[in-house]
Amino acid sequence: MAGVFRGSVASFKEGIAQGVFWLQIRKVRIVSNNICYGPEPLPEDEVEQRLTISVSGRVWFTGYKYANGFSKFEICRRQHFSIGRPKEENQLHKKGGSLHS
Repeated sequence: MAGVFRGSVASFKEGIAQGVFWLQIRKVRIVSNNICYGPEPLPEDEVEQRLTISVSGRVWFTGYKYANGFSKFEICRRQHFSIGRPKEENQLHKKGGSLHS
């Protein structure tokens, strides 16, 4: 299995080098985390936010509170909405949404 995977990666890299592949970003996820060295956050403190934007125009925002400790965050707020496909496709392409070699 590992040999097959390595072969696939090698052929993928070769394809990129030859300009064969055209890749488009379908989804972008931005994670912001403010955990750092220092005093431990309170359980109700929001410590992480995640924003996901898909090419279909769907947007998800989720905020996480510290709750029960590191890596055991709980959702403290959540929002899901749509900005529409044409706007979203345009924004992803403006942000370097496609890779072409």
